[in-house]
Amino acid sequence: MKKRRVHRFKIVVEKHHDGYVAYPLGLKGVVVGEGDAFEEALADVVSAIRFHIETFGEEVFEAKETIEAFTAEVGVPVSQRKLWEGEVPAEPSTPNEFGAQKKFVINHWLKPVAWF
Repeated sequence: MKKRRVHRFKIVVEKHHDGYVAYPLGLKGVVVGEGDAFEEALADVVSAIRFHIETFGEEVFEAKETIEAFTAEVGVPVSQRKLWEGEVPAEPSTPNEFGAQKKFVINHWLKPVAWF
C-alpha cells in the first residue's frame, strides 16, 4: 500500500454575518470552503484542498512555504466615479502619505477597470 504524504497548510478563516469562509495559503488557484460554523468551513476547505490537489497535481503548491500570516486594517477612500479602459485619471500621479505613487491598472478584459 502506498504511503500518503501529509502537507500542512495555514488556513485563513473569516467570520461573516451569514457564516464562515476559509481559504488556504500556499496554493495556486482559488480554493475556498464555507459553512455556518467555524468547524464546517474548516472541514469544507480541507475537502476543497484535497480535490484541488487531486485534480491539478502537486504543481499547485507554491514554491515557498508561507512562514506567517498577518491581518491589517486600512482605510481606502472610494468614490463613485468609474475609470474606463484607456482613460487616464485627471490628476497627475502624486505620492500618497506613504511616499508611494498613485497607480492604476488597465484590465483589457473587463470594463470598468477601477473606481476612483
